[in-house]
Amino acid sequence: MKVFHFLTDNMNRRTMTAVILGTIIMGLGEALLRTSGMGNDPFTAFTLATSARLGVGLGNFQLCFNAFLLIIELIFGRKYIGFGSIMNLAVLGYVVQGWLWVIEKIVGKSFTSSLSLPVAIVFMLIALIILSFGLSMYQDAELGVSPFDFLALGMKERFPKKPYFLFRIMFDGALVLILFIFVLTGFMKFEDSNLGLGTVFCALCLGPFINLCSVFNKKWIQPGSHGRSQV
Repeated sequence: MKVFHFLTDNMNRRTMTAVILGTIIMGLGEALLRTSGMGNDPFTAFTLATSARLGVGLGNFQLCFNAFLLIIELIFGRKYIGFGSIMNLAVLGYVVQGWLWVIEKIVGKSFTSSLSLPVAIVFMLIALIILSFGLSMYQDAELGVSPFDFLALGMKERFPKKPYFLFRIMFDGALVLILFIFVLTGFMKFEDSNLGLGTVFCALCLGPFINLCSVFNKKWIQPGSHGRSQV
């Protein structure tokens, strides 16, 4: 009965809907970034490139990688685990994989290589806006964070005097460094690493874009609430 009450409560229906829709929209944004050929955010670039190099489906690879990170979250940050955490851990990779399949069927495999630089940049910016909108919905629901996102939050709690963005850059940078090591050792080619201008734009623009989208999303996800303060 408690589960039934949770699912039928109006606020919970809104927040769960926000997480589900946000995950679908995030997946579309990540897939469009990949299609632009301009690079993805560090986490997606790492999982896309590594899964492709190992010949493993993106959804399966993200599930296994996130399951490993979830162990850390279970030990040190159980309060950050919720419905949103499970969606990100178990579903997002498959959503991105599905969107990539749909986009390839629509535009063909050679679409990315046919884009001129100005068109690719515009395509990338549109993808970033879509990704930011989905991330805003996911975060404003406040139903848990992904295992990777917890790493920076957990370090912020452990070292409260240090700024959050410092730890975020540290973990994002670690994934980028691993990809560069893969490239330097010949494990993969740079063009297969999914690093590029889009990676830089993700680092610089996602935060401001998410804040702008939250102005709209918080009104329907949590009406009458200002949400959590920004870290």
